[in-house]
Amino acid sequence: MRKMLIIDGNSLVHRAFHAIPVLSTKEGIPTNAVYGFTSMLLKLLKETQPDGVVAAFDKGRLTFRHDIAVSYKAHRPETPEDLRPQFPLIKDVLGALRIPVIEFEGFEADDIIGALVSQAEAAGFTCLVVTGDLDTLQLVSPETTVLVTRKGISEIIPYDEKAVRERFGVAPRQLPDLKSLAGDASDNIPGVPGIGPKTAAALLQKYASLEELLEHIPELPANLRQKLLAYREQALRSKRLATIERTVPLSVNVTTFSWPGPDTAAVHKVFHRLEFRSLIKKLSGLTPRPAEPEPPGTSLPLAEKNAVTPEALDEIIAGLKKAGTAALAFAAAGGCLKACAVCSKPEGVFWAEEPENAAALLRAMAPLPELRLSTHNAKQALHFLQPYGIEPEKIFFDTMLAAYLLNPGAPNSLADVAFEHGGILLPSEAGPAEQALAVFILTPVLEAKLRLQEQEYLFWKVELPLAAVLQAIESTGIAADREEL
Repeated sequence: MRKMLIIDGNSLVHRAFHAIPVLSTKEGIPTNAVYGFTSMLLKLLKETQPDGVVAAFDKGRLTFRHDIAVSYKAHRPETPEDLRPQFPLIKDVLGALRIPVIEFEGFEADDIIGALVSQAEAAGFTCLVVTGDLDTLQLVSPETTVLVTRKGISEIIPYDEKAVRERFGVAPRQLPDLKSLAGDASDNIPGVPGIGPKTAAALLQKYASLEELLEHIPELPANLRQKLLAYREQALRSKRLATIERTVPLSVNVTTFSWPGPDTAAVHKVFHRLEFRSLIKKLSGLTPRPAEPEPPGTSLPLAEKNAVTPEALDEIIAGLKKAGTAALAFAAAGGCLKACAVCSKPEGVFWAEEPENAAALLRAMAPLPELRLSTHNAKQALHFLQPYGIEPEKIFFDTMLAAYLLNPGAPNSLADVAFEHGGILLPSEAGPAEQALAVFILTPVLEAKLRLQEQEYLFWKVELPLAAVLQAIESTGIAADREEL
């Protein structure tokens, strides 16, 4: 079984900083955290021999948890001044070792790790998560073991499901429920006053979750009943704070992080700059391996192409009525519609290859009140669709606009969006049929990401209506007062 090593970057960097005495280069650049982190990483790579490696880091101090409770981790001290400049150096080391770094605004490294573990387990990997943070133990499963650093960075304790139960008295998945009751002072999670870890564990051995416990409050002794009634909302909020968010909308897939071994020349260069002469000797066991020949990403799923003909049109329209939503793509030349395709399910695409059949399909779809369309670049599409009766109200989603809101600096061609948000390799020769299928697959993915980033209002109330306004301006032009000009 393939093995994925997932590094909790922030946790290990802080552990290394406090474990290694003050260390700096001749120029006075502090390097104790870099040295400790790198020493531990080289040891892990040799001992675990992973097929893939990735490191997750926090990005900024504020996350979605601060929207739930401003006090979350509020007592944590600021990052020490000697540690701040070491983070870029650690990322230089990771780059030379060919280990990708993942960060995501609004989420902690724990959440990124949770999403990566979910991806890896689904792809058939076993996972080793290396951290100093016990919060990550909720990810332990038959496929995932968490390696917890102890005594600085010199000792690592492996936690499987049995080890978690022995230490906490509950299953890994119940650890957020445990904190919802007993709290966690290290993260400023309040829990329920008067309920400690032993009582919380005993309750969770009888009731599988906090929610189930709250449903059986009348069965509890009076003192516990009073506490849970008084602090019900606080307990639910505490569980939300303690739960790792495993649906972070990452634009990468963990299965692409096959580790080819270090770039030896680049590692030597970084180690010489940091004056890590003793660590150069430790590279001997890390021989580079050939990279996987498979390109990152997956091919577009196969779908049956069904030709749109006058004889089949009534049946196609009946199917679209029943589906309610569909993805639309088209081909045009010289300002004229040449072909179009509609996809309402992943198994098949309706493809009108001739201009007259494309026009007939669009005219038949236009009066259907129950049919809503998703497309890529709604503004451009409307120029070609309106002559056939399809008005802006018909278009409920635009994959290009959604991708722009989620990542304004990224390229937004359909091929780029498909790869970034779906891990899909859209063929360079893709026509309307393949494009419609890609839009169909991407639409629910991008809708979910907009919700997670709380961009729904901006998308549906501002950007999508604005696309129709801009298209109307482009079509009709703007009146200008010549005398005034």
